[in-house]
Amino acid sequence: MLPQADQFIVPLLAVSAILLLVVAYFTRPSPRRLIGALAGGLAFGTLNVVWDLAAHYAGWWYYPWTDAPYAPLPFYLVQGLFYGAAVTSLIGWRIQRRFGTRGLVGFLVLFPIYGAIHDYGGTAAVASSGMLGTTIVFAPGLAALLADAVCYETMAWAGLIVMRLIAGPATADRLARRPVPQAA
Repeated sequence: MLPQADQFIVPLLAVSAILLLVVAYFTRPSPRRLIGALAGGLAFGTLNVVWDLAAHYAGWWYYPWTDAPYAPLPFYLVQGLFYGAAVTSLIGWRIQRRFGTRGLVGFLVLFPIYGAIHDYGGTAAVASSGMLGTTIVFAPGLAALLADAVCYETMAWAGLIVMRLIAGPATADRLARRPVPQAA
């Protein structure tokens, strides 16, 4: 494991859970929608493992601090909670609910761009800090960058599709925490 990385996993899980709760508070999902978002997060995290395996064997990226072709499983739980359940499923759902298909298309165009910037920039930032070393090693060239973006795109689709299968379309449920009508 990455030197000292195991000491960060519990705080990362806690922060991811707290951020999920904050996003859930502001997006106001119904209980069924929240369950769908958590299932979407599970799909997101599972597909992340699959992508890391494929990328390792294709030579696009690997984790230098482990012999396994994927990161330790708690890292995928962090990804699934925050990026899968909170960002992709809940925020993506609210964007689609508010802006329709155009909003969803915009979200699905921007999310993989953000993901690639996050991975490449985050890796460079961690490496330059000298605190942990290198987290991910990307192959040079455009193929690894495009594969990383496609990874984020497919994971976003997986989260949204699973949530839709469980909770229905974006407009299917009323928003929770509606004000109670006052008696006249």
